[in-house]
Amino acid sequence: MANFFQNLISKKNGNNNEAILPESAQITMQSLSEIERGNMNQIGYMRAGRNNGDPSALRNSFELIKSGQIVDENNNEQKRKETIEGLDKLINDHKGEINTHKAAIEKIDQVDIPNIQREIDSNKSRIDELKNNTWSIKFKRNRFNLILTWIGFIAGFIYLYLFYVSAIHSALFRNIAGEVANADQNSISILLNNVFNISAFKEFNIHWFAPIVFFIFALILHFSLEIRTKVIKWAVVLSVVLFVLTADGLLAYSIENNNHTVSELMGLSDGSWVFYKSFVFYLVLFFGFFTSIGWSLILHKLACEFEASNPERENFEKILSIDKVLRQLYFDKGVLNTSRIEKVNLINTLEEKIKAFEAKKSNVHYSLVDLERSIDDFYSGWLSYLNGLRSDHSRKQDCENVYISFKSATFNRSLTA
Repeated sequence: MANFFQNLISKKNGNNNEAILPESAQITMQSLSEIERGNMNQIGYMRAGRNNGDPSALRNSFELIKSGQIVDENNNEQKRKETIEGLDKLINDHKGEINTHKAAIEKIDQVDIPNIQREIDSNKSRIDELKNNTWSIKFKRNRFNLILTWIGFIAGFIYLYLFYVSAIHSALFRNIAGEVANADQNSISILLNNVFNISAFKEFNIHWFAPIVFFIFALILHFSLEIRTKVIKWAVVLSVVLFVLTADGLLAYSIENNNHTVSELMGLSDGSWVFYKSFVFYLVLFFGFFTSIGWSLILHKLACEFEASNPERENFEKILSIDKVLRQLYFDKGVLNTSRIEKVNLINTLEEKIKAFEAKKSNVHYSLVDLERSIDDFYSGWLSYLNGLRSDHSRKQDCENVYISFKSATFNRSLTA
């Protein structure tokens, strides 16, 4: 070992014209060559000799040690290699994720958003067309169906009015005692099956106005069928139907109860009576409830026929439907734009991570302890060379300052010469 150092010193002292590479060229050549491995003390001594102990070359050498270009032969190179391979795998994985996100962004920009925008433009054009051509569009009605609907509506109105006038009179205003007192053999059957009572039209009372209640609920049923919310719509329809059924059921029961009373007064009843076994009860329900519901449906159909002749209303319904589609399209477009922004942010984050991994890879060490030991051993060899020079003490002091500042910056230590 002594001969080795002596040869280096004699070579240095014997050839003052030895070329010293500039520090930038040294770093470039070092980065292009293989990693330099060996005894750090010897490497420090040799590099000091090649650079004549230049402080700038010392700092560059420290950076090469820190970046892993100069490695102590006692360090575990396999461990460093595995660490770098792990970092490379993370970098490649992140690059794969970036490519995936870029492909998704490209699809959003070139396929998804343009398709949605085309649909939006098409629906907007359709709305403009409907607004401009409201009165030019012709809506044809089925005249035969319209005539039948009118006939059914008028006939049903007349029938229901007369039926409820008679039924309400028979249930609430019937003079049972007078009818029984004036009964004879020819009028007994009329008294016992009194659904349509002609006497109801011979006297004026409130029963003439009572059918209005049933017509009002028929109108309510028609309006409830136009409710757009299905839950509310069918709840209201069911409520109206149950009310009409209950009202007609009470009328049928009252009429049948009066008929039973007449039978008892005339001595034609054995005392047993069950109202729901009487055909008169169901006959009143059929004439009243089912006809009332049917007339309400005819009213609704008639209203629909008139709506069909209203192009403004028809187009308004279509525009509402298109607006609903447009709202969904705008929502989908917003979701895509949000997704695009998120992917761009993810790409930026991954690129920052890749930069951090690249920087970490270029500064992979076994440990800070190993790095510090390598720096100390290298500088010890460098200092051995400087001590061999018997002049230029300022250069030694400059190298000492480089050593102190580098360790202070790298290991966060405050050192003094």
